[in-house]
Amino acid sequence: MNLLRCLLIVLFAAGLTGCQPGATDGARGGDSADHDHDHDHDHDHDHDHSASTYTEAVSQLEVFASKIGSAFAANDPESAHDELHEIGHLLSDLPALASKADLSAEQQQAVAAACEELLDAFGELDKTLHGGEGKDYDEVKSTIDSAMGSLKTFVSVSE
Repeated sequence: MNLLRCLLIVLFAAGLTGCQPGATDGARGGDSADHDHDHDHDHDHDHDHSASTYTEAVSQLEVFASKIGSAFAANDPESAHDELHEIGHLLSDLPALASKADLSAEQQQAVAAACEELLDAFGELDKTLHGGEGKDYDEVKSTIDSAMGSLKTFVSVSE
């Protein structure tokens, strides 16, 4: 669980530092302020990542993963920039929500492992989005599909 949280922090920090330099053509101070405002605005209205149940979190995760996949397939990953960063919040919340659901210890471990796989896969996409040496969506698609499948199998159990 601590490893998952550390990965989330690294992914989130890398995303924030990657966003600021290319946000606009204005002065540096304006870039950060403009980006922060837009970032907060999007989260207040589009997704607050405050799922209260495991099922709700998996549902939100599916929406984000679908948008990210579609954006990369359309060769427009920037259109899912916020979702790519937001997904880390959901992935960090999921193991705690799984522990509150009616899941066995083994199932909770499977959820944590799937979350780590997804953090790694989406982290690679985030690196690519920010011009780093990450991976293309096609390279992580099977990992994402498999991990999402694992998480979805526990939805009916958790209700």
